[in-house]
Amino acid sequence: MDSITLLYNQALFLLSNLSWINIIDLVLVTVAFFVLLSVIRQSTFYLFRETLAVAVILLLVTIVLPLPAFDWLAQGILVAILVATPIIFQNQLRRFFEQVARTIGLAQAVQQGTAENYFPQLIHAVENMAASKTGALVVIEGNDSLDEIIKTGIRCNAQVTSEMLQTIFFPKTPLHDGAVIIRIDRIAAAGCVLPLTHQSLEADKRLGTRHRAAVGVSEEYDAMVVVVSEETGQISAARAGQLNRPLTSAQLREELTDFFDPTTHAPPSLSLRSLLRQGMRKLWLSLTQSSSKQLLINSIFLLISFALALIVWGFAFEQTHNIMRVRVNDIPLRVEGVPADTQIIAPPPATVSAVVQTTEDQLSTLTPNSFQAVAPLQGLGAGVHRIPIRVSSSIPQVLVLEPDPKMVDLELAPIITRSLPINVTLDQQRFPAAYQVSGPAVTFPTTVTVTGPEPLVDQ
Repeated sequence: MDSITLLYNQALFLLSNLSWINIIDLVLVTVAFFVLLSVIRQSTFYLFRETLAVAVILLLVTIVLPLPAFDWLAQGILVAILVATPIIFQNQLRRFFEQVARTIGLAQAVQQGTAENYFPQLIHAVENMAASKTGALVVIEGNDSLDEIIKTGIRCNAQVTSEMLQTIFFPKTPLHDGAVIIRIDRIAAAGCVLPLTHQSLEADKRLGTRHRAAVGVSEEYDAMVVVVSEETGQISAARAGQLNRPLTSAQLREELTDFFDPTTHAPPSLSLRSLLRQGMRKLWLSLTQSSSKQLLINSIFLLISFALALIVWGFAFEQTHNIMRVRVNDIPLRVEGVPADTQIIAPPPATVSAVVQTTEDQLSTLTPNSFQAVAPLQGLGAGVHRIPIRVSSSIPQVLVLEPDPKMVDLELAPIITRSLPINVTLDQQRFPAAYQVSGPAVTFPTTVTVTGPEPLVDQ
């Protein structure tokens, strides 16, 4: 319970210090975590996701619960996970980070080295299909994700080989009429349906649906599309809405090399503005263009992202600000809201103390007058009451953790008015010898009016 209270106070202190700059910082980190979690969720790296989930759960348990033995065991497990993950999952990690790079627009830089490995296989398959006039349509993914296109076909996750490509496009196979999608160095899907272009191609009747689909997908996505005509056997390449034909094998290799060359096809700039725009766009699309179930999942991921962002921001805040807990004494106590026609019998203490949390920079500026201690009495009637003391401060980066004392006992008594008779008793023995009582005492006035708290008036 103490750990939970400590975490609550820490979170409250951090949230009380939020400024507009901090809010922007939190939004950026939340978007980054949301995009990263979305990539992890959509990846095929199932075991890595489970390992990451176990690590996060262990970390949260060690933070929240004071369990020394379990903390020691969990720390050992976390260290083992950190050491073993890069060794056991090196291939999966490479693909995972390639997918992350694609998400932020760095696919070309990632694929430049891997693409050259399958170029010979792709070109050899294109040469053979061109010679046999076998129609083919191959889409190579660039910076833009082709997930929507992949969903229209059959997922393969196969190695790019000449034999595999020729088998897919063989006229007798079920997938030969669709497009093949190559992602990084694998055949992601086959038999995919591509969007058609709306522009009129050159007046050549031999340019059919494959060519229109090649131009169409290159208009909407950053992709290189290779086409083999089943009528003429000519090789074509479409990129950025432009169709280049006919091509030789050497020219096709130049087109492919140029597509992955960072000097001619540079990835988008990684400026703060561009990353924020991409992250917000992905966040907006994922939150709006989803089913109710997907929307619920995205909402949960968004909450997790915000929690992770808050943890990271809090850690960064603690690293840049030395947070301290101190006790402040002699804070003036003020009683507020004394009900009408009542009065406090015994006054409360004039000052109180408080344990506060603040930064080292603010500590030197704090005085007892930096705080306001209040004992509220609104809505109370006559009688003895235990009143909570509220201590607050308007100074930024200051959080009051606990007042001392927390409560104060006050008695409220109704104010009454009574008329009392004046009775005079003369003690002759106390008179000087020169004086003598000559008769009964005469008083004027005969009564007096007394106003005050009922217990005192009754006395």
